Amino acid sequence: MTKVVVVAQAGRFQREAELLSARLNCPVHDSDAVPEAHFRISVGDTLSVVCGSAKNAYNVYVDFDDMRIRQRRQAGSKDLLVRACGLHKATHSVSSIVDTTAGFGADAWVLAGTGVQVWAYERDRLMYELLENARKRTMFANDAARLKFIHGDPAAENQEVAADVIYMDPMFSGGLRKALSTKNMMFLQEWLGSDYSLDDQSRVFRWALKQARNRVVVKRSDKAGFIDELKPTFQIMGKTHRFDVYQRG
Repeated sequence: MTKVVVVAQAGRFQREAELLSARLNCPVHDSDAVPEAHFRISVGDTLSVVCGSAKNAYNVYVDFDDMRIRQRRQAGSKDLLVRACGLHKATHSVSSIVDTTAGFGADAWVLAGTGVQVWAYERDRLMYELLENARKRTMFANDAARLKFIHGDPAAENQEVAADVIYMDPMFSGGLRKALSTKNMMFLQEWLGSDYSLDDQSRVFRWALKQARNRVVVKRSDKAGFIDELKPTFQIMGKTHRFDVYQRG
């Protein structure tokens, strides 16, 4: 079985599919002759990935209009991440946030909805393509303009950034979360595997502590220890996870 193929949903998407296949370094096929593959990247109005065999296949894509994301944006200052980043006060001084691990982009999209500039980094090329496709599809043009997805790792070459807050969500730390039962998280586990090791998380965290002007925010599962065993300044607690906040400056 082929691992990854790119497929155009219709003839008008063929050129786009060919360009994407070149960026991802994987074969492209038209919809009439698709070989069996574990990951079938479908290019159309919505960029999506069909995962698994025909019997157990599931489809994933980035959707900023998902009901759970809309509820978080409507919650405003009551959202735990918004509070952890210091955005819940009307007089806050935060104007820019770096999200070091964009994932499916929900956190970055919620933060952009508060009116601050967000730079969200995603090192995996396919995830970056899914995120950009969702950003271009959204009807919320102002929020989309405030959110910039960047393919890369800001800590890889000790890159300097100018941001008030740096946020990181080490997805697989402290054991697999219950959220891994969702298809999005199952896909991340299958596609990314062990790319995000504990050593890697520590490297990004140490970089963030040097770069953030105001604070570093780290998402942790409720039972996970402190990253690098460093006690935070304070915590924002949820039912299944928490945000450890490290004040800087």
